[in-house]
Amino acid sequence: MRRREPVARGFTSVEALVGVAVALSAIAASLVLVRGLQQLAVRAARDADRAAAAQWALDRIAREVARAGLGACPGREPGCPDEPLELLDGGWIGVRADLDRDDPVLAADPEQALAGTFARTDTGNDEVVVFLRRGRGLARVAFDADLESGGRATTAAGEEVVPRDGRVERIDAGPADLPGEGGRGTLYRVTFVNEARHLGTARFRVVEPLADDALDFAVRAWDARGVPLAPCGGDDAAAARACRAAARRVALELTVGRAGGRQQTFRREVALGGPW
Repeated sequence: MRRREPVARGFTSVEALVGVAVALSAIAASLVLVRGLQQLAVRAARDADRAAAAQWALDRIAREVARAGLGACPGREPGCPDEPLELLDGGWIGVRADLDRDDPVLAADPEQALAGTFARTDTGNDEVVVFLRRGRGLARVAFDADLESGGRATTAAGEEVVPRDGRVERIDAGPADLPGEGGRGTLYRVTFVNEARHLGTARFRVVEPLADDALDFAVRAWDARGVPLAPCGGDDAAAARACRAAARRVALELTVGRAGGRQQTFRREVALGGPW
């Protein structure tokens, strides 16, 4: 009697289809997982970029604020209205400093032509710097400073500039957001040009972005005894000038947005009054 050999049995059509479906499901799940990991990596990279930009911006602001007053009224003339802090408020700060002192060429031109009624000036209009955050820009930032006059002078390079006359004018630094106002915005560095041809035009003001996704920018100040100062503003009134002159320490806080609606705050503290 012959025994039958067992017959090899393959998958039925139904079994094959089930296997294919299971495999496709596993592949699809893997793709979803990979895509989710990629999105997390992208968000993490963006957060890292925002954090790096915010810290770089605050470091730059801190360096320039720390030099406030360097070269202001170098001749100590009684009528010189220049101040180390031209503007001090809760959401913005403006400083005057000889930022190009280390460059012999830039330090002299156009400052020599800007001196006007004074024996000497070491700070150009581009060395009066305001830092502010702008999103919706519901507030208007302005301060009093000697940046304009009716006179004209020519630099060694042949450029016509506006010399100092010892009288302050209302200087418009542009729109800004109040501290705690919320919403996304950009942190800016605002300076002013020396060229007479831009006086009274939109090009008199130079706006440089420092950090995007800025949710808040706050400025706080203390006097030599550690007493907090109320916002001093930028007026030339005696009380406002005394308030700004009393500042000996400033804290700068920048809050930036992160993925998922989160936020991160960075802080720098700066001592004022030199030595430089």
